[in-house]
Amino acid sequence: MSHPSPAPRIKSNATIKNNHIQISSNSDIEVWLHEKLFDFETEDWRLTFNGEKLKTNNFNVAPNVKSLCDSALLYGDPELMFPAKISLNL
Repeated sequence: MSHPSPAPRIKSNATIKNNHIQISSNSDIEVWLHEKLFDFETEDWRLTFNGEKLKTNNFNVAPNVKSLCDSALLYGDPELMFPAKISLNL
């Protein structure tokens, strides 16, 4: 999880269980996905943002090289490379 525009007093929480992603945040947020927590092979997944169920067909969660490179630049650690991300705006 990261924030495109970090600022003081940002509060965020995210959980992923059984391909159900639940996020609460008082700012824009990016949720990084990894195959250890998210099954990229299934189309049956759910997304809840600040209590609102969102349509998952509006999001592309396919693994991609750009997300891998972006996460490597952001975190600077090869152990923290993520093949996909979801960006959510308030």
